Amino acid sequence: MSLEEPEVWLLMSMTTQLLALLGESDSAESEPSEADPLQGMVPVSFDPVAPPADPILHRLLPDAYRDDNEAAGEFRRLTEADLRATKRGGLSRIVLDLSGEGKGTRSGGVRVDLDEEGASQWLAALTDLRLALGTRIGVTEDMDDERERLAVDSPRYAEIATYDWLSWLQDMMVRALVGE
Repeated sequence: MSLEEPEVWLLMSMTTQLLALLGESDSAESEPSEADPLQGMVPVSFDPVAPPADPILHRLLPDAYRDDNEAAGEFRRLTEADLRATKRGGLSRIVLDLSGEGKGTRSGGVRVDLDEEGASQWLAALTDLRLALGTRIGVTEDMDDERERLAVDSPRYAEIATYDWLSWLQDMMVRALVGE
């Protein structure tokens, strides 16, 4: 896959912003206490973990049980740190691959060759980027109608176009994986 310089810049910017947001955790990855050294070795919170207040984080780290707050909290306590780490791992893979180190860089663009594991990480990370952007810009089923009414130079048009580009990039990767 080859990405041009503006695409690399956009993907790097969005990815590093989401990495920073996913790194913000006061409870799921708290410092190990001196009284319990096991806490530092297991990626599980020993304290209750509340759902994120940020709508993007709540979309990326949803409650497992909608009708049972206690079960949802327990599930979050056991899984959120690992889920955040997995999401950061995929996003970090994009940053590493786009940094151009050892890759076929060309006049500001980057050629990325992915193995199956790398493609899987990219696809998961692109899903997270789409969910984050979609949450931020309020993606709806009426986006096509809205897009037709917008001026091409409007900020809203650019937001929707970015969402569409991420969708296209993800679709192209899936098609390449299944041999289309």
